Amino acid sequence: MMKNNEIKILRLIITIIVALGILLGGYNLYQKYMVEKPLNEKLLHMEEVNKVDVNKVNKLYSIQVRLGKVENIQKSYADIDSIIDSSIKGNYAIEIKDGRNQRLGKFFDDLQPALYQGLAQKEFLWLAEQLEQRSQSQNIKSQLRVDNKRVYLQLEDGDSYLYSIIEHTAGAEQEPGRGRDN
Repeated sequence: MMKNNEIKILRLIITIIVALGILLGGYNLYQKYMVEKPLNEKLLHMEEVNKVDVNKVNKLYSIQVRLGKVENIQKSYADIDSIIDSSIKGNYAIEIKDGRNQRLGKFFDDLQPALYQGLAQKEFLWLAEQLEQRSQSQNIKSQLRVDNKRVYLQLEDGDSYLYSIIEHTAGAEQEPGRGRDN
C-alpha cells in the first residue's frame, strides 16, 4: 500500500503531465487556428494562388505556394511575401510551386551555368541578353526581373510555366531566413 508522501508525489507528477499536455495542445491549436489557417485564407484570396501548405519545423515556417500563370512573378512574389511577413512573426521560407513541363525543366537546367555566371558577376544585362537569345531560339517566352534582393525568372511554354526566384547580394543586404525560394 502507498504511503501518503508517495500519493502526493504521484498526484504532482500527474498534474504536471496534464498541465504540459494542455499547454502543448493549446499552443498547437493557436498555431493552427490563429496563424496557419488565417495565412492560408489570405494567400488563397490572391487570384494567382492555387494552393498553400504551411509547416513549422524548428522555429522556421516553410510555406509552399502553388501559383497559376502570372503576368509578373516579381509582383506576385512581393505580394505573397508581404502577406506572410504581416502574418508570421519569425523566420520563414517561401517555396514557389509552378506548372513546369519537361521542356521548361530542361531549358532551365541548360540555362543555369549562364544564370549563375551572371549572378556571380552581377551582369544582369548580359544575363537578360543570354536568356532572350536562348528562349527565342526555342520558342519559349521569358522574363527576367531583378531587384536589390532577388532575380525573378519566368518562363512559359504553351500552358506550362516555370518560376524561379533566386537570392543575390547586389545592393542592400538581405535578411537571413526571410522569404526565400528553393
